[in-house]
Amino acid sequence: MHSSQKPIISEQVNQPTSLSIQKLNDLFNFDWNDHRTFESNKTKVAELEKILPSLDTLNEGDKYAFGQLCLKLGTFYSHIQRAPALALEKLLIAEAILTGNELAWTKNHIAFSFQQMLVMNKKEKNAEEIGKNMASAMEGSKFIIENFSMIEKGEAIKIIAFAYCVKALVEYEAGHLSAAVKSYRSALDLYEKYSLLDDQYARAKNRYAQFLVEQKNDHEAFRAFKELEIYWSSKHDQCNPYPARFYASYAAYLSVTSSDNLMLALEKYKKAYDILRMTDGEQSQIAKEIGQKILDTQTTINKHAFDAALGGVVQQLTTLPFNAREVFIESFATLLLRGFVPMSGMTVQQHISADSLQLEQLNTLTNKKDGYQNGTDARYVYQFAREATSGGVVPVFRNKVTGELYMALICNKRTLNLDMYNWSAGYTEAPLPSWRGKLHSATERDIYYNRANIKESATNTMKKALEAADGDWSKVSYDHKQFEAGFQADGVLLPTIDINSLHTASRECLEEMNLDLAQFPQRQTFLISHDNTVGISQGDAPGQTSNRSHQYMVYLGELDKPPVIQPGDDVAIADWIRVSSIQRNNAMDYTAHGKSLCIYMLRGIELGLQTLWHFLLQQASTQVSRYSGKAITRFSSPDNVVAEIEHYCDKHNIHLAGTKIVYFLRSISGELPSKTYTGQPAQAILNGLLETVTYLMSPRLQPESFLKEMNKIVSSIDRATSLNMAQTVINDVQPSQEKQASALVAASMFTASEQPSPVFSDVPASAPMKNRCTSTG
Repeated sequence: MHSSQKPIISEQVNQPTSLSIQKLNDLFNFDWNDHRTFESNKTKVAELEKILPSLDTLNEGDKYAFGQLCLKLGTFYSHIQRAPALALEKLLIAEAILTGNELAWTKNHIAFSFQQMLVMNKKEKNAEEIGKNMASAMEGSKFIIENFSMIEKGEAIKIIAFAYCVKALVEYEAGHLSAAVKSYRSALDLYEKYSLLDDQYARAKNRYAQFLVEQKNDHEAFRAFKELEIYWSSKHDQCNPYPARFYASYAAYLSVTSSDNLMLALEKYKKAYDILRMTDGEQSQIAKEIGQKILDTQTTINKHAFDAALGGVVQQLTTLPFNAREVFIESFATLLLRGFVPMSGMTVQQHISADSLQLEQLNTLTNKKDGYQNGTDARYVYQFAREATSGGVVPVFRNKVTGELYMALICNKRTLNLDMYNWSAGYTEAPLPSWRGKLHSATERDIYYNRANIKESATNTMKKALEAADGDWSKVSYDHKQFEAGFQADGVLLPTIDINSLHTASRECLEEMNLDLAQFPQRQTFLISHDNTVGISQGDAPGQTSNRSHQYMVYLGELDKPPVIQPGDDVAIADWIRVSSIQRNNAMDYTAHGKSLCIYMLRGIELGLQTLWHFLLQQASTQVSRYSGKAITRFSSPDNVVAEIEHYCDKHNIHLAGTKIVYFLRSISGELPSKTYTGQPAQAILNGLLETVTYLMSPRLQPESFLKEMNKIVSSIDRATSLNMAQTVINDVQPSQEKQASALVAASMFTASEQPSPVFSDVPASAPMKNRCTSTG
């Protein structure tokens, strides 16, 4: 309930009874046929139920308003909460009080409540209640039709049409589909004859179209759906839940009519989902069901595309000359055995129907050695060379209650990796051109080279790049030429590379930690970096400077609990790591749960978390425009928040110098404590950032209380962490005299009671702010 509403409701019961009942009736302005009244009244119902008096305590002057209020509550329970028992309780009270059209609507909704109870009885297989509620619903709808059928006025027509709709629903539940279609047609004829084409008409027509589909009357069903599409397309209202029901029904119809309609069905399901996200929320049951429909439809589309491609290939193969046909058929047989899935994490030995002497020569030519050499039977050769596009993925979610971020990391089974967390990562191996002949390798070099030397050289190059960025991974830029120069200087020889494939990181996530990213339809995938350097990790295609390296962070959303993960292919450990528990001991040494984090992914994690902060900020500051009805984002980055605060301070002559707020603003602008988005201080700052956004967009934003409210937020960051960054941070580079002097200047800006919080204690105060926010006041 909105803070401004509860006192209003509570206040009424302290006033004279007649005034209280009339005020409550006016305040609860719910209209079941006007979606604009839904959201604003949802929060009032519970409070109304607590303070409603009983009928026998009211005088005659109060009763009619009380009856109207009970009618509105009954329709709310029927249409919004789908709670027919609660609806019936209120509607029966209203029936004993109201007159005229209001009485008719009450009787209509009593019949509707019995119909809803009938649906529930059928699910419970309660035969006795089925018969009783079916009779009550049918009797109620027929009473309205018989008693109002001679009146030709707008409201009376709507009452009769609604009764026909209820009758149709009862007939449908009774198994009389043809009768149900006929009753719906009677209702629609009334609506259309008198041009009463409102949302109730559209909802009735949607159910009518669904019944036509069951009748296999595709022509009339398609016609009804197209007319409804024109109606809803003209509304342009993202806050109305009823178009979503239509688009879902239309998509279901398209899905079963023809495979050619699947793309159109997918489009309609997506429209339905976009609306439901706004009206019901992403975690609502109906939104989840439509999200699953989207996934199922996409899977079906993919399968049909595969079948069509394969069918076309088979048809073309039959027209080729015999020799060419044999080669192509063999290639496609191999492709079919692989299931169109790229090979990952292994090298396949392929049996070749050729002379063994020639294949021995091929093996000699390719310099296969040690553990990578072919078996004793030379007719098996490596179809796929160990050359790849690397890909790594870090799934992340945010705890809905605590706001903590968690990321999924793994430890490989290889001995050296059991004490080191890494990406879920791998590489897609690609067949080389003309692989039956000479492979693309220099004859004077070994294909399999000294991995230890590559790792050492690449690590040294990373250190140099990090030093150039002053120890801040989010500011490090990689260039494959850097690594090539390092390898050359260190005497590391690399083979000639030929790459023609793209790695699918999400497949590795499923294989290595049994986490199917597809089960999160609203996930956000961030391509953190895409560079041609040394691969994704020290174990996957290392040292290939033309290796295409893709690093992804996939945000799964706000969840109640961690998704289940478990070690998969070549993985010993798969853990959800709380980001605030990651310790940056120094720029090259991050640890979590007593294990180190692989240096290959440090930059990716920092860049990924930085991107995720921006996304969470955008998500927190998204609102529906009053004018366009579209979702708009107020803040796209933390710098926007700082700019907003600076502008607000300028406008209202607010001075921030000498407060902890200054340090907070510098931190969210990227000058994080210890230069990391990991650890408890960073998590506290993220929570503070999101809390600040909520404050800036709330009615609480007032100039006279601005400093007090912002200091509360900054103080909550202090309480959220017990770390003293000045003591725990181990810097790899000693601070210069200039930085030390700046720290002294910062300390002098505070009194004993105003010393900067532990979270911000290592942020130099000398960093300039651009306007009045940092000037002395």
